[in-house]
Amino acid sequence: MKKHLILAAACTLALAACGKGDKPDAAASESAAASAPAAATSESAAASPAAAAAASGDKPTKEFVVGKWGNDGDCSLAIDLKADGTSDGPFGKWTYADGVISFPEAPEMKINVTVDGKNMKSVNAQGGKHEMTRCP
Repeated sequence: MKKHLILAAACTLALAACGKGDKPDAAASESAAASAPAAATSESAAASPAAAAAASGDKPTKEFVVGKWGNDGDCSLAIDLKADGTSDGPFGKWTYADGVISFPEAPEMKINVTVDGKNMKSVNAQGGKHEMTRCP
């Protein structure tokens, strides 16, 4: 069971790491946001997770975390974290707050994530570290 939880955590983290995909970097997004009207900026942030993404080392936005994530570049066991708080992983629901992905069905499983370019670095409750990669 512990291996199953660790695998699920690793897959979840991997999904989070891929959140940025082939989108522009945060500096380009900030530059575009500074020159765009407020309404247009809100619309583009909703349409593009990169616009709402943080810089490397920062906690990602929920929009950045939403998506299909693999672990350490492997998308064969990717987990799809959907915007409505459901997933196709071993736990049906997930939440995100202040840099931590949690699963209500497994309250002991908490995954701390930070942005790492197009990916996310993750650390699970047991101290396991992984690179989460966005998958197609």
